[in-house]
Amino acid sequence: MFYYLSHPEVTPDPTCDPALWRLSQRGRDRTQDIVQSGAVAHIKQVVTSAETKAVETGAIIAGALGCPILIRPRLNEVSDDDTDLQSRIVAEVSAIMRTAPDNTLFIGHPYVGTVLRSKLTGIDISPDTAGSFYAWSAETSVVTAWSPMEHLG
Repeated sequence: MFYYLSHPEVTPDPTCDPALWRLSQRGRDRTQDIVQSGAVAHIKQVVTSAETKAVETGAIIAGALGCPILIRPRLNEVSDDDTDLQSRIVAEVSAIMRTAPDNTLFIGHPYVGTVLRSKLTGIDISPDTAGSFYAWSAETSVVTAWSPMEHLG
């Protein structure tokens, strides 16, 4: 299975680019909680966008598990060369999946996860997904529903 986790809560800073926003204390606590609960113990690799909030989420998880973390700018929510967000995200995830081990956790943004899940399922879903995850199988094309990150495992 592959998993997509949207970063949890951030601290908005109107003085800087949203790509540089950091996790709030609540976001860090929620991420630590899923590590301490064992919910992510099965994860073998973490892949994040290059945006600070995703990297911070991934660093907490990968650091605790001692697994590799890959930072992929093409998973960012916004790209200067974007003409088709869904095509960019799907192409990048597909490329990563070709060499990624089973139980790879992608960490990104609620909207990116929504766009990817929409492509995987062919179903439009709610973008209200901060701090949520879903999983899918490359072999069966089964995609789970969005669930709170505390249920990962």
